[in-house]
Amino acid sequence: MPGIGDLSRWIAADEALPDEEPQERPDDLDAVVLRRGAIGFAPPVDMLVKVRLVAPHNLSRNAGDVVHVADDRKRETLEAYFDALTPEERASITSVTMDMWGPYIEAVKAKVPGADGKIAFDKFHVASHLGRAVNDVRLQEHRTLTAQGDKTLKGTKHIWLQNPKNMKPERWTEFAALRESTLKTARAWALKEAAMGLWHYRTVSWARKQWKAWL
Repeated sequence: MPGIGDLSRWIAADEALPDEEPQERPDDLDAVVLRRGAIGFAPPVDMLVKVRLVAPHNLSRNAGDVVHVADDRKRETLEAYFDALTPEERASITSVTMDMWGPYIEAVKAKVPGADGKIAFDKFHVASHLGRAVNDVRLQEHRTLTAQGDKTLKGTKHIWLQNPKNMKPERWTEFAALRESTLKTARAWALKEAAMGLWHYRTVSWARKQWKAWL
């Protein structure tokens, strides 16, 4: 599985736009897209690969059209799809957004020219990995504190993992004492939330600057 340093790929894969102040952008959740080429793919469930058009050259097709569905998520299954494209079509792909599934990464590297600079990991799956990391820190710190008779973290698992956007005002207020504390878990949570902000940038330069600051 890719390490945390590999997340820098998605920054390089974003379309280069003129330098400008950071702006909000829609989140590309749970999707794999191939920008400016003819295709994209997305796994809606664990056992499917769905191929969809994103920026089709053929005007008879619409962006978002599903053009292929396969029965599994194996490397060879996705490679077979790429093999059906012409070399020119594969070369025209400029950005690939996907979940952090190893076989997808291997297939794109094998079949898409310059894939290392085009692979992008979507926000949803990065958030999932970071959420697990926060929970790992919480578990370890909870064991340490409990051994000292401190039950501060008891029963707090779900509040650390909940999306702040989905919290009711009273729950957010309740959470304040924890998130503003000096707990290691609070530090890990703050890092996760800062990482989520990276998807708000529209340019490579601003995203890379904030990525380096996060590291």
